[in-house]
Amino acid sequence: MLMKIIFGLSLGYFIATWAESFIHQHVGHACPRLRRFWERYPLIGTPFLAAFYDHHIVHHALTFRKDFVTQFESDIEREMLDEKLPHAWKKTIIADDYGVT
Repeated sequence: MLMKIIFGLSLGYFIATWAESFIHQHVGHACPRLRRFWERYPLIGTPFLAAFYDHHIVHHALTFRKDFVTQFESDIEREMLDEKLPHAWKKTIIADDYGVT
């Protein structure tokens, strides 16, 4: 019984880790071809484009520029970013702590 529990936990951890890695690579860092596909089919593509923008652009390009610990140098820097965010996704991106959660 103990071996079944250990195996089940290990398998669950493996599947969750693989799924997170796959989604991170293929949504958070989607290639241009995949993003063009999402743009052609906005009914299914809009959430993926928002996730890409939130993760790749906001999280990697616009925040954590100094190091991997400091998200913003100041409140002014955060407010400047807030002004740049697309209106349609702004509320979600801020609620998502700028791609951190």
